[in-house]
Amino acid sequence: NKKNAEGLTLLELLIVLAVIGIAATFAIPNLSNFTTSRVAEKDLATIRSLIDYAKTTSFSKGKTMVLVQTNNSIKISELRSNDPTQCLGSVDDDKEYTEPKILKSTVTAKHDSKANVTGSYGQSTSRMCFKRDNTSTGGGFEVKYGYDNIYRIEVWATGFYDITRKIKGTFKEYN
Repeated sequence: NKKNAEGLTLLELLIVLAVIGIAATFAIPNLSNFTTSRVAEKDLATIRSLIDYAKTTSFSKGKTMVLVQTNNSIKISELRSNDPTQCLGSVDDDKEYTEPKILKSTVTAKHDSKANVTGSYGQSTSRMCFKRDNTSTGGGFEVKYGYDNIYRIEVWATGFYDITRKIKGTFKEYN
């Protein structure tokens, strides 16, 4: 009476390795795309929180809050002038956000360095103001990381904003 040998045969081991290899072929590109999309989503969330903070703070302080974007960094400042119609002029650092937020994505704006809304997201330096009456100068930001991860935050003069994501060549609403 021979005992049954336990363990895997060489053929069974090769089959298991082939199945793992095939699964990895599909999983690794998806995992790579997931991580690049997370970078863009994190930067988008940072910009969104800065906009929300600027809106809230401008109303509570009764001051104009300014988002100053330079390439891939955004800084919140407080306008020295108390004139709600103004957006240009000297600014003081915000006490909560003393340092600019550095983003990993490429960020361009739909408003220029004089807070004027332009027709496209082509500005690498910009200024957007949130006034004490809960309005803004308007504009928006485009956040791009990699080829497929493009988001836009469109900010209206009412201070409200909308977020979209580019999917198959078309921008669609994004929460």
